Amino acid sequence: MNQKEAVFQAVTNVTGFNGDGQCVPSKEQKSSIYAVLIEGFKSGKIHLEREYDEAGLKNYVVGLVNNWLRKD
Repeated sequence: MNQKEAVFQAVTNVTGFNGDGQCVPSKEQKSSIYAVLIEGFKSGKIHLEREYDEAGLKNYVVGLVNNWLRKD
């Protein structure tokens, strides 16, 4: 799965967002989204170009989610 699809699925699954308007997840929802994506990267279900340590992966995921929420 590519990263765009993974972020979209994680956000919609956690927040229940249906595509109308802007999605602004709460802190708790963002934490859940991050956890889902980190697990997806670790299991290999989500494509990742390079390897990250635990802290690096968390930072990458936070930036990834924020980037796609801004773009959307």
